[in-house]
Amino acid sequence: NAGSPTAATTDTTDTSDTTTKTISFTPSGTPTDNSVYLKEVSISKNTITLAIKIKGGSDIYGAVMEITYEGAKISFLFESENNYLGNDGTDTDFMAQLNLNEQGVLLIGTNRKGNVSGVDGDGMLGTITFKAITDQTNTPIEFNITNSVLNSPAGNISGTSWLGGSLSYQ
Repeated sequence: NAGSPTAATTDTTDTSDTTTKTISFTPSGTPTDNSVYLKEVSISKNTITLAIKIKGGSDIYGAVMEITYEGAKISFLFESENNYLGNDGTDTDFMAQLNLNEQGVLLIGTNRKGNVSGVDGDGMLGTITFKAITDQTNTPIEFNITNSVLNSPAGNISGTSWLGGSLSYQ
């Protein structure tokens, strides 16, 4: 489902025998047309799933991005493709891979296959799921989207906004 992220969502989870912590994901901004952004899908005691969404896309053929996070606190588990780029039946590729040379860097690439036009509108490129690997503190875990490009069949699309967010345990 496309749409603007909420300011913050929460899941109160028992993280130990005596302490209950509130876990929330807060987007780093409000997406406008031609934005790629992270939005919470689900949060539980040990895992968070984030959607990689696009708002106001025009002639989108593919995307390449790095998502950075604190690899000492959370680890990447798996990715799942959504049908935004293949909503008309066109075959697509979707890949997520850890950067083995740098902890906390997830490389993502997705594209339509063949000599076809791009896709317009709002949608979800895919989801990414992480697992907590340390006891969490009150320090937020930042998710940033860097070194990224959105492209059309004609080439790179300029003016794209890339919005991450932060995961907080309180």
